[in-house]
Amino acid sequence: MKRKSIRLLAAAWTLSAGIAFGAAAGAGGCVLSVEAAEDVSTEESAEEAAEGAAGDAGAASADSGSSAGTESSDQSTDKTKDTTKDTSKDTTKDNTTKDTTKDTTKKDTTKDNTKKTLKLGDTITDEDQGCTYKVTSVKKKTLTLVKVPKKLSEVLSVPELITLKDRNNAMYKVTAVAKNAAKSCTKLQVVYIGKNVQSIGANAFKGCKKLEYVYIFKKKIDIKKVSLSAFTTIKSNAVFNVAPAKVKAFQKLFQKKKATKKFTVYEVDKENKKYLG
Repeated sequence: MKRKSIRLLAAAWTLSAGIAFGAAAGAGGCVLSVEAAEDVSTEESAEEAAEGAAGDAGAASADSGSSAGTESSDQSTDKTKDTTKDTSKDTTKDNTTKDTTKDTTKKDTTKDNTKKTLKLGDTITDEDQGCTYKVTSVKKKTLTLVKVPKKLSEVLSVPELITLKDRNNAMYKVTAVAKNAAKSCTKLQVVYIGKNVQSIGANAFKGCKKLEYVYIFKKKIDIKKVSLSAFTTIKSNAVFNVAPAKVKAFQKLFQKKKATKKFTVYEVDKENKKYLG
């Protein structure tokens, strides 16, 4: 603006000087004054155009900066959303895994508790010999030998007690040998019957052709509960070892049947007397 004022003053001064000079020298001074005015007007127009262009460029720069800032803000917002989604997904998966583990643990505990309870008529297997026993009384904790595996060779031991490891080490008495329990176990040669056995069923050892030695450790066994057919068709000269008080009772029992007449009955030898009861 200062430049414009100075130039206008200069133009006015030139014009007035031209007029004065024209009065003395003629028309040529007017032509010079007009050209000077035109030059001033042209320069002012150029300067205004330049200032307008500069203003437009600044506005454009401001608009581009604003739009760039807006785009940057939008991109950061999108990234934040994506991060939030990913985090929520991962958290959900972790929670699901934890819940599943808890449910599995509860199920396993229930199964273990069920195993600890025995019912009347349940069967268990002796790990040592593979024999099967049946529960005959839960209250008295008694078992009966019901099955001897055919592959069992040479020696069968019917224990006085069985400890159940998976039932808190509960101890059950073996009080009987069921009918047909060891029928046709052709590999058996020696049988030990524990001191808690009170009865031996029909055909319990029938067909054990190699069975030669039988030990019965029950001192007060009721001879009426020992089936005569329990030992038919075993080795003809088999030897029975029983409590001293029961020798005569067994001799009488075996004389009743031809197949058992040759059996010999002895007292339990000194080495095995400790098992009597």
